Amino acid sequence: VGDTKTLDVHIKRLRAKSPSAPILLVESPRKWREPKNRALRAAFERCQREPGHIVVELVGEAGIGKSRLLWEFENWVEIQPETVFFFSGRAVSQRRSVPLALIRDVIANRFEIVDSDDPREVVARLTNGTSDALEAQDAAVLAFWLGFGLHDRSEFPTFPEGERLALAARTHLARVLETFAADSPVVMLLEDLHWADDSSLEVLRRLLEGWRDLPLLVVAATRPLEGLHDAWLAPDPERFHQERLEPITTEQARLLLTEILQRAGDVPEALVDLIATRSEGNAFYLEELVKMLIDDGAIDVSKEQWTIRLDGDELAKVPATLTGVLQARLDSVPPSTRKSLQRASVVGRIFWDDAVEELGDGRSDLEPALSRELVFQRRPSAFAESLEFIFKHALLHDVTYETVLLSERPQMHLEAAQWLERTVGARRDEYLIELAEHHRLGNDPLSAADLLAAAAELALCAGDAKTCLRLAEESFLLRQNASVPIDPRLLVHTVRSHRVLGDLKNADVAAAIAIDAASALGDDEVLASALVAAADVAQHLGDNERWVALLDQVLVIAERVGGSILAETLIQLAWVDVRGNRPANTESMRRLLELVAELADPRLASKAHQIAGVAAQSRNDFDEGIRHAETALDISRRMGDRFGEALGLLNLGASLGVQGDRLGDDGIRRR
Repeated sequence: VGDTKTLDVHIKRLRAKSPSAPILLVESPRKWREPKNRALRAAFERCQREPGHIVVELVGEAGIGKSRLLWEFENWVEIQPETVFFFSGRAVSQRRSVPLALIRDVIANRFEIVDSDDPREVVARLTNGTSDALEAQDAAVLAFWLGFGLHDRSEFPTFPEGERLALAARTHLARVLETFAADSPVVMLLEDLHWADDSSLEVLRRLLEGWRDLPLLVVAATRPLEGLHDAWLAPDPERFHQERLEPITTEQARLLLTEILQRAGDVPEALVDLIATRSEGNAFYLEELVKMLIDDGAIDVSKEQWTIRLDGDELAKVPATLTGVLQARLDSVPPSTRKSLQRASVVGRIFWDDAVEELGDGRSDLEPALSRELVFQRRPSAFAESLEFIFKHALLHDVTYETVLLSERPQMHLEAAQWLERTVGARRDEYLIELAEHHRLGNDPLSAADLLAAAAELALCAGDAKTCLRLAEESFLLRQNASVPIDPRLLVHTVRSHRVLGDLKNADVAAAIAIDAASALGDDEVLASALVAAADVAQHLGDNERWVALLDQVLVIAERVGGSILAETLIQLAWVDVRGNRPANTESMRRLLELVAELADPRLASKAHQIAGVAAQSRNDFDEGIRHAETALDISRRMGDRFGEALGLLNLGASLGVQGDRLGDDGIRRR
């Protein structure tokens, strides 16, 4: 009050963010939605009063008003006097198969990260945006895990891999949120959760389990979807609340229509009855129907006083379904705009002007679609040199895509893939799954299979074994349908994924298939990788005899291949000695340590020094054991490998304990 500048900023922001400005800014608050608004505000106020997270799930069919509720709630929170930190993200159908897509969107929105940012800029935004809660190495680990394209990591130490990477990154993500929540409540708004990828839901579940005492309000909008609720949270009746949005009644529809058309004076009763009845409780249908009539000139909004020009024949032509209304709105735009929207729909619900031009004749005509609110511009764009847009609704995107001729779709998808690959450049790995889908729909299954195989490998590296298996299965199927042999390298990834997930039976079966496929390929390096993976499975199955036999077999091949394969083999052979209570082969251990030093791979170096320390303990050489344990611990810390750090502390503690030493709080060893 009295601060006109602040008020003006808020008014401009509300207008800019309004999903449907020309029509909806003239409407009064919808009274039937007030109970839902009050529920969200009460949850926010409780979050301020009491420690602990609160989750509100908005559940309703498409077009029922979930996005509108989120928008109204966000604007209400922003004008409150208290400081609040916002995190927001949207799941989209075209990225449902991309690991951590939703969490990545949340972080990108909060820290204003775009896909054209180079790795240093991404890390800088994360470190600066968290008031240095994350060091550069920690931020790099988090960015890599989220898929921000840090695949050229020359400026950062090597990261841990697999579940070790996921553990470290989840810890860093929790620290980021805790840093914000230490000062003020955190509000996280999630839209279209029904499109969320499984790994993002798993991360949300873990965060909520660990955030029981921090002020966090999560408001998630979703369509009804069986099993989704259980996938991302274990409901605590005291901390979870679900708001179901029911269709509006015919009387409420009449009131809404009267509000929207209040500048038209007397609205024909026949029109009110028709629209209120046809909408079947869906506010989105009702609003789109009114916009269709505006597009057609049946409702003239060119003057302050709107004019309605409808007779009985025109009323009879009003589409009976939402799909029909959306199709009519699409048909009402100029032909050049309709073609641009069709090209855009091939790219996806989210698209870019440069991509639309790539799929056509080098031109795009989106302005009429923008003015009629068929699409909206998104800022910032994922690509700095392109304008980014989104179809207003997923249903509109689907309707538009269905108008693209079947004969034209394959070529357009291939052109979309070419544009995307050229645009993302060095950050291609972030878009492997989208590229694969364009190639699949472009009738290029082998390229799609190769892209999915690469994405599966990255998923395993990032600790997402479930996604690795799913992507591998899709790749296998594409190759099988094309009568092309399965890639044994991908089979090795499935072996490791099954083993990580504890499915040793399927891991063992996959290992046998991988060894046969690698033998047929005649590639020593691939065969050695398959044998090492099979040996690891045998070890976890407790089949020590087969474990040793496989390692003896792979050692012969690894000697020819050398490099990391030989190092992995020597590490496992050293563990065979230690677990069999046999003296470790000191010559083999010396060779291993020289090899990992030559390879300069911190992951292998950490493993090598861990086993060297344990082996030294078995010889009662505790000073050497402590030296190797401290070296492994230091490497793990520099990598951000929290699991390796914990293992290093255990090994160091064991050696010190035998000697009667202890570590003080200051880190100094004392006897």
